[in-house]
Amino acid sequence: MLLRALVKTGCILDACRLTGVAPRTLYRHQERDPAFAENCRVAIRMSATPVEISAWQRAIEGVEQEFACGGQVHVRRRYDSSLLRLLLQGSNPRKYGARPGFKRKHLLKHERKRIEREVRAEHAERLKGRPIDEVTQSIIRKVEAIKRHKEPARLAAGWTKSVDGHWVPPGFAWAGLPEDAPPPAEPGPAADGAEAGEDTPRDSM
Repeated sequence: MLLRALVKTGCILDACRLTGVAPRTLYRHQERDPAFAENCRVAIRMSATPVEISAWQRAIEGVEQEFACGGQVHVRRRYDSSLLRLLLQGSNPRKYGARPGFKRKHLLKHERKRIEREVRAEHAERLKGRPIDEVTQSIIRKVEAIKRHKEPARLAAGWTKSVDGHWVPPGFAWAGLPEDAPPPAEPGPAADGAEAGEDTPRDSM
C-alpha cells in the first residue's frame, strides 16, 4: 500500500497521509531494511515517469480485456509486444537498437559511406549545367596555384628553374633535352623529399 502511494504521489509525506503511516515509522524502516529503502527510492523515481510506467505495465504485466464468447463475458490478459520492443531498445540500445551488433568500426564505415555519397551528390549538383571546358580550366587554375605555392620552398631548398620551366635538383645543371625526348614530369614525392633536405643520389656518393 505504501509503495503504491509513493508511486502515485511521489512524496513520502503525502504517501504517509494516504496510508495512515507516521513518517518517522517509514524512516525507521528504511534505516533498518536497505531493501525497503531501495524500493521506496524506486517508487519515487517511478512517480516521475508515469508514461514509462504505464508502458512497462502494458508490455510486462499486460492489461485485462473483456470479450464475449458463447453469450458469456470473459476476461483475457493482452500484452503489447511493440511496447516491449521499445523498452528493450531504451534499456540496451546497443543490443536491441535499430542496428544491433553495430560496433564503432562498422558505424564509422557506414557513416563514411553515407558522407561520401552526400559529398558526391553535392559535387555533381554544383557541376550540373557547367560546360566541360569551364570545369577543366578551373582544375588547371587550381593546379597552377598549387605549383606557385611550392615555388618559394623549392627555391629556398636549392632547386633551380630552367628557361624552359623545368625544375633542376640541387647539385645538378640543366643541359637540355634531345629533340626526340619526351618532356620530363613534374617533381613527385621523391623530389619533395629532396627539397626538404634529404640527400640526393649525388650527395650520397
